[in-house]
Amino acid sequence: MPRFRQKIVILGALMLGLAACGGTKSVGKLACPTPLIAPDLDAAADLRPGGSGPGDVRFGVKLTSVNSNCSTEKVGLSADVRIVFVVARADPKLLRADFAYFVAVADAQRNILTKKEYNVSVEFSPRLKQLNVSDQVTVGLPLHDLSNGGKYLIIVGLQLTPEQREFNRKQEQGQEPPPPSQAPASQAPPAQFQFNRKQEPAPTAPQTPALPAPAR
Repeated sequence: MPRFRQKIVILGALMLGLAACGGTKSVGKLACPTPLIAPDLDAAADLRPGGSGPGDVRFGVKLTSVNSNCSTEKVGLSADVRIVFVVARADPKLLRADFAYFVAVADAQRNILTKKEYNVSVEFSPRLKQLNVSDQVTVGLPLHDLSNGGKYLIIVGLQLTPEQREFNRKQEQGQEPPPPSQAPASQAPPAQFQFNRKQEPAPTAPQTPALPAPAR
């Protein structure tokens, strides 16, 4: 499984808050921020130019899990966030797939402190149709009271284009795929990408704040 590692550190307002507490040493019991997959931003389809339906999918990406492991630092905490994707190709001639995802951090008041985008590139061998890919991001939070870490959210999602959002919307509405005569088997999306977007209920979690609209 290909793996990558990135790092993001939250500074600014948190450092000012730490200084206001009258010290640079953190106190309290360590609590890790809650990792979440952004609603409706867990899947992306890369379409052929001008395409709009399932038969036009070149490859698909599914964000399958986000987990974190925290440790204390000299100031605050760091969270190692492991993100796992499944990448499946529909076009047998496609040898490389590129996609982007983001990691955002929200504070206790559900304000987005930062949102950073990461690019991932994977390569397919001639006979390989699906890849499991993991990435790791280290998030640093310079908190004075480590017990407040649990009030923060680490939000991960795929960075979608307007076309990909529209494709997902149509999938959610359950639009019928084109007839087989219009979508040859060689061009149909693989079964592993024909995912069910209605996810099972997840454990109760803090309300996810609205994310900034993607830049155009």
